[in-house]
Amino acid sequence: MKTTWKAVWVLALFLLASSVCPVFSYEIDAEQNKRIKDLEEKVSALKGGGDPESAKKEQEIQALKKEVADIRQALEASKSAQTQGKFLNTTYGTLTMKGIVQTQFDQGQHGTPSGTFLVKRARLIFSGLAPVQKVGYFIQTDATGEIFLLDAKVMFNQIPKTTVNVGRFVPAFTYYMPRTVADLDFINYPLLVTKYAPWRQVGAQIDTKFKYANFNAGIFNGYPANGWQDNNPAKDYLGRMEITPFKDFGIFGYRWEGREKPTTGPDAEKNRTGGGLSLRYKLVNVVGEYVRGYDESSTKKDSSGYYVNAGVKVLPFWELLCRYDWFDVDLNKPLDAEDWVTLGTN
Repeated sequence: MKTTWKAVWVLALFLLASSVCPVFSYEIDAEQNKRIKDLEEKVSALKGGGDPESAKKEQEIQALKKEVADIRQALEASKSAQTQGKFLNTTYGTLTMKGIVQTQFDQGQHGTPSGTFLVKRARLIFSGLAPVQKVGYFIQTDATGEIFLLDAKVMFNQIPKTTVNVGRFVPAFTYYMPRTVADLDFINYPLLVTKYAPWRQVGAQIDTKFKYANFNAGIFNGYPANGWQDNNPAKDYLGRMEITPFKDFGIFGYRWEGREKPTTGPDAEKNRTGGGLSLRYKLVNVVGEYVRGYDESSTKKDSSGYYVNAGVKVLPFWELLCRYDWFDVDLNKPLDAEDWVTLGTN
């Protein structure tokens, strides 16, 4: 019943936004076109009312022309934004609405096979620019799970080449975790991501991008995953660096320093260190990643995992994929590792 009401709410919100937002945009465009006409009339009056070469009138004319040019530029940006799903003009902020639906069919291979159709993800994403200059927002919902509101963050872009993210969102941990699920090569994450991921966290993260390098640094409430509140006084820290010597090639490394609250006893360390490389060049797509973890709670143990993901486009719209996953939950115990082989197509 909860899921049904969520779906109804999402549908109603989508219909409301899609019907009302374009009206706002048209009204804004009409106001700006009227403003352009008024300014052009003032320019004509200045030119016809005396010597237009005088310094004072020339300054007024140039200022009016600049204002006209700025409004025209805003109108063009508005039209371009509307074609991409942005309904509101940047003067009043922008709104982009996107939807993601991913379905799945499971067929058992052991015991009594039974086929099951699933809707794995059904998401609505709202993003754009706030009325405040250089401030953006991102909100993501999902009607399939217990947690309806997944992400809610504000992005500040006042510092050159840098974005400061504040709110609840996915940190830049591992290669696939911070990517939108629409950009995953497979519908499921790699095995090591499912084992190590802190998933959505409340906190702040700084993203700095240069031509050949990207840097991320964040502070979060930390484990357990997908929490809204902190359950201990300690915070978790993330540091990440990626080197991109070529446009489609990157080498990255990161460190997650965390502490979790066990059932009994003091806070325990929960650290992860990893890295990998990615190559997406023409028809070839290769990603490899390794992570090593240390967990202090209950029994101290080291763990590790890696995967190699490869894809090749046999046609412009058809890609064949293969991934090998390996994970060992305790490196000090023999015969407890698991490995997966996944085949797929996009």
